[in-house]
Amino acid sequence: MIYESFRARLHRVGVGRLLPAPGSITSVAALPGAGTALLAATLRDAGDRPVALVLTDPDRAEAVFSDLEAIGAAGRSRYLPQRETLPFEDADPHVEISSRRADAFASLLAGRADLIITTARGLIERSPVARGRAFGITVRTGVPLRRE
Repeated sequence: MIYESFRARLHRVGVGRLLPAPGSITSVAALPGAGTALLAATLRDAGDRPVALVLTDPDRAEAVFSDLEAIGAAGRSRYLPQRETLPFEDADPHVEISSRRADAFASLLAGRADLIITTARGLIERSPVARGRAFGITVRTGVPLRRE
């Protein structure tokens, strides 16, 4: 209800003017409450290309994604968390974070997502795509798989 009202209001005032040109950036700051989530979902729905919303810190990114879920606009959105470990640390990233990152990239590439919520660090961290590996495997009966 809130999302539909917000979206209708922005369309009446011309939300298309807010969309950045492909490859450019639009900065949005200091929107109260769920305003950031409402605006991001509306911009996603008004355009024909994916939108990346890059927040300042992981807590804020998670809060915005939670707001998207609360207003019923998270269906084609994914949260791309940043890893808890740095690339040079001798520790494996948490399995849930790795899973959410893989889901976000796979959903974006498959066309199931068109709004990515993340942080600057989450956006630039290496991923299986950056290393040229596939996201999934195909398993067939009778075909042996290597553990790697």
